Parts: sequence; structure tokens; C-alpha cells
Amino acid sequence: MGRHCGENSGKAFAAPSFERFIIPMKTPLSLVTLCALLMGVPALRADEAADQAAVREAEKSCAAALVKGDYQALGDFFSEDWQMVDPSGQTATREQIFKALNGGELKFVSYELGELNVRVIGDTAVVIGHGHPRGQFHGEPFEENEVFTDTFVRVGGKWRCVLSHTTDVENK
Repeated sequence: MGRHCGENSGKAFAAPSFERFIIPMKTPLSLVTLCALLMGVPALRADEAADQAAVREAEKSCAAALVKGDYQALGDFFSEDWQMVDPSGQTATREQIFKALNGGELKFVSYELGELNVRVIGDTAVVIGHGHPRGQFHGEPFEENEVFTDTFVRVGGKWRCVLSHTTDVENK
């Protein structure tokens, strides 16, 4: 009958072995470490919420800077190697966009932002957002309803946009 308590074989009772469930102290992940990790989970989520809020604020500041023509703020937002892919699949660099803005070829009169879905994974953030920019390009007015994806990387504690992609959507 093995190790059952009701056994009357004259042998001493042998309790079941739980050794396989015990984490030895020499193992790097001790019980104290495990508890500390589990207690830190809410703090990680709080940090993620703060990062999401910071990226949302960066998006709002960028939209305002495009309308104001604030090149200092735009320079802080877009990384030096930033690129954009437009709805036709053409790419433009930060230098090309800044040149068009500076030369008056591209002018924003408004840029309304809609929903911003922000995902943060470590020092990378991805935004899927809705925007409604209006302005002029080469003297011709434009008004767009777009869905965009912006990819951010945290550099020196600041979120910088490194890549953007826009897609036009029909007005509903």
C-alpha cells in the first residue's frame, strides 16, 4: 500500500516527498526574488501608463507644432533619420519635409487628432492614430482623413518618432 497512513506494517510512516517543489537557495530565483518581482508588476504597469501618456502628449505637441511651424518642437519630435511613407507608397525624409515646411511649399492650417492607440514595449512605442490635417501643398488646398502609424524609440529619456506611415480613409 505504499505510504498510506492507515498502513500497519510496523515501518515508520514516510511522508510524501515535496523536494521537487522547493526552490533551492542556490538557485538564482529564490522565493524572496520571486516575491519582489511579483510585487513590482503594478509599478511596471504604472510606468507603462506614464509612457503611453508621454507618447500621446508628444503626438499632440507635434500636431500643434506643424500648425505653428515650430521647427524646434518638430526637431525634438522627429529623429534625425525619421522617414514617412505616404498613402501612395512614396517615402520622404525629415530633411525633405522640413525643407517643404520651411520653404512654404507645405503649410498646415489645422491638424485635429482623433483616437490614439498607444502600445509600449520597453523603449519602443507604436501609435495607431486618426488624424484630420488641413492645409496647402504647392499652393493647392488639402484636407485629409487619415489613419497613421508612428513608431517611437526612447532616446535619452525622450520619445522620438523614427518612422511614420499614413493611409487615407474615406469620410463617413
